[in-house]
Amino acid sequence: DDAFRAELDYARSRADVIAAAYEDRDFARALVEIRALADRANQLFDAAAPWKTIKTEPEAARTTLTGTLNLFRVLAIYLKPVLPVYAAKVEKLFGEAPYTWDSVAETLENRPVGEYEYLAQRVDPAAIEAMVAASRESLPGQGEKSESPKAEAEKSAVSASAAPAAPALKPEIAFDDFDKVDLRVARVLEAGLVEGSDKLVRFRLDLGPLGERQIFSGIRAAYPDPSVLVGRDIVIVANLKPRKMRFGVSEGMVLSAGNDLASLSVLTTVSGVAPGDPVA
Repeated sequence: DDAFRAELDYARSRADVIAAAYEDRDFARALVEIRALADRANQLFDAAAPWKTIKTEPEAARTTLTGTLNLFRVLAIYLKPVLPVYAAKVEKLFGEAPYTWDSVAETLENRPVGEYEYLAQRVDPAAIEAMVAASRESLPGQGEKSESPKAEAEKSAVSASAAPAAPALKPEIAFDDFDKVDLRVARVLEAGLVEGSDKLVRFRLDLGPLGERQIFSGIRAAYPDPSVLVGRDIVIVANLKPRKMRFGVSEGMVLSAGNDLASLSVLTTVSGVAPGDPVA
C-alpha cells in the first residue's frame, strides 16, 4: 500500500533526529519524536479501518495490517534504548534477532507472526504502594508506626512519580458562565510551525457549515511535527473573541490536556461526529 510505504519512509527519515536526541541525553525530545510517529501511524490505521474491510476486501485489510505492523516494529526499535524489555518482546513476536539501529531499514512481508503477549502494562499506584510497604517492613528496626527518613523520602518520590500532582482547581463558576462557552468539533486541514515563534502552531480548521478558522496554539513543544494532526477531528472553543497576533488573527482556542507544555495532547473526538458539531 502506497500510503503505508510512504509513512514507513517518513518514519525511517526521523532515525537520525531521534538518534541525535539520544546521544544528547535529551530523552524527552526523543520520546516526543517517537510519539509523533505513533500518532501518524494511528491516524493512518484508523483511516484504513481494517476491521471493516476484512469482510469486503480481505486483501486490503491484510495489506493494512502488514503496513501497521512494520510501523509498530520501527517504533519498537526507536524505543529500545529506553525500553529494552519491550523491544525484546517485539523481536520475539516477529522471530527476529536483537534489533540494532540499522534494523529500521528492513521491511517484513509474507511471514508469520508469533503468538501475541502483552508488551506493557499501565503502572498501578496501589501495587507500587504495596511494594514500598513490603520494603519498609523488611528494614531492620522498622515497625508499623515508624519509618526512616530515607524510606519516607523514597515513598514520597515513588508516589509522586506514579501520580503527578495535578494543578489546583480554579475558582468555581456558575453553570450560566460555563454555558456561554461554545465548544465545537473542528477538522484539521493544516497544522504547521510558525516561523519566528518557538511556541506556536498554526491551525487551519474546517468547522463545516460554520466555515474555516485559523487558530494559533502554543503547543509546539508537544508537537514538533504538527502535521500528524492533519485530518483529525479536534475540539475547539469556537466563540472566543478573536485575538490579533504578530503572526495573524487567532479565531478560537484548541483544547489540549496535560500537566506541562511538552506532554500536552490535543483533544480529539471519536468517529461519528462532523465538523461544526457542538460538544455538550
